[in-house]
Amino acid sequence: VKCSTGPGTGKDLAFKIKFGGQESSSFASNLTYTKPGITSMTVPSETGGNSSTDFSVNGAGGQVIEINGNNFGDSGSIVTLNLGPVPEDPLRYVAVACTVVVPHEKAKCVLPAGVGRDHSITISVAGQSNTYMGQLISYKAPIVTGVVGPGAKEAETIGGAIVFIEGEHF
Repeated sequence: VKCSTGPGTGKDLAFKIKFGGQESSSFASNLTYTKPGITSMTVPSETGGNSSTDFSVNGAGGQVIEINGNNFGDSGSIVTLNLGPVPEDPLRYVAVACTVVVPHEKAKCVLPAGVGRDHSITISVAGQSNTYMGQLISYKAPIVTGVVGPGAKEAETIGGAIVFIEGEHF
């Protein structure tokens, strides 16, 4: 029997054959679609987000990231996006609300809160993952705008006075 594959995602897929009104039991195969791949990414709200090799995002998260590439699956496919210093790090950040917005070619996710610099991006679709090193994401460095509180002026030299550090990105 010769068949053509339909659109899909995944690896080592199981399938059935229906012929003459009868259906086979499900059987495992080595039928595998190509891994997802990233060609570019942007954070539209960031200056230079469209052309920068590396860019910074808010430490509080909440920014939308657009991922362009291939083999993302149809609209509605489940896509996972991880950020981290190395792909093998189990404590990588996980983006939320990932959605394929252009079938097979474009996804959008909401970036999580985080810290650090030079995070690679790994996209996963139907159990297949690929890490993109073409652009790295860094969370913005902390900015201190003030120090206030009872220990901010004339604190005791033995320590223990409370101070509050004000600023952004922490």
